[in-house]
Amino acid sequence: MAMSPNKIQQYGDELYDSLISRVAIDPLTNREADITIEDAYQIQLRMIERRLQQGEKVVGKKNWCHQQGGDGHARRESA
Repeated sequence: MAMSPNKIQQYGDELYDSLISRVAIDPLTNREADITIEDAYQIQLRMIERRLQQGEKVVGKKNWCHQQGGDGHARRESA
């Protein structure tokens, strides 16, 4: 069963907050034993969305195997 959109947003936001605060959080698998790869990709996309909202830019993109989409690497542009 796919993870709910609310959980995906919650976990993506937690990962983003952890990145910004530089405070580690427990692995999501400790709380969600049934997490799927698709769930993990959706959580990652939420975290990237947050980074982009804060002015970071995607400077590279990787496509994994034959999956649609991929993960973006976001970086803040220098002034």
